[in-house]
Amino acid sequence: MSRRSRSQPLEPVETSPTRDHSGKMSYPDAIIQDIRQPVSPDPQATPPDERSRLGCPAGRVYPAREPVLPAQREHSLTIAFDFDGVLADDSSERVYAEGDLQSFLIHEVDNMNIPAIGGPIKPFFMAIAGIQSLETQRKESDPIYQRRLRSSIVTARNSPADLRVLNTLESWGVTVDDAFFLGGLEKGPVLSVLKPDIFFDDQKVHIESASKHTMSAHVVFGVRNEKSSAAIQVEPPASVSP
Repeated sequence: MSRRSRSQPLEPVETSPTRDHSGKMSYPDAIIQDIRQPVSPDPQATPPDERSRLGCPAGRVYPAREPVLPAQREHSLTIAFDFDGVLADDSSERVYAEGDLQSFLIHEVDNMNIPAIGGPIKPFFMAIAGIQSLETQRKESDPIYQRRLRSSIVTARNSPADLRVLNTLESWGVTVDDAFFLGGLEKGPVLSVLKPDIFFDDQKVHIESASKHTMSAHVVFGVRNEKSSAAIQVEPPASVSP
């Protein structure tokens, strides 16, 4: 049975449906287990929420607590995204925020075959998908070519709400290398294994978890950012000796 993380009030978790991972790579079972000082934004920077209202994809970037050294990186670039409020708009999150888990699940099942409306980071995501498509074509004509760009979705959704995500991606004509449907698990442990170069999410609680392991971008958009103005609490980056 799914369990809700105490720090994660948003997406469906206390349900009988299961969490899942769909992707082209294998990961340790440990990342699917329930594992249990602030950075001040630049006061001169244009607030990301204002940029989002102007239709410009934007996010406030937070460094990783433990930066990955160049020697530890693979030769590929991995970008990870949340779904609701990031790739998609916040209409589904709003149903949850104004109702409860059951109303959210009913809404998503009823709209399973209706693609979600694009969110603030969709244009960037689609550009990434376009590059990946070119890489796939290159791979077909040149078998020794190694793809250099990977994309992943890491969302707190679980079954049956995952189906709308997959159907939306199909309607957009894109695929991702990995899709994690965590059902309320903390995202940090998954990201510590996935090791994306950057992770986009609209919720502060997820950014706080993710920033322990990877550079993260807080997308200040939607219902989850309408009432709260508190600073995200993340630890400062550890010093790295050359």
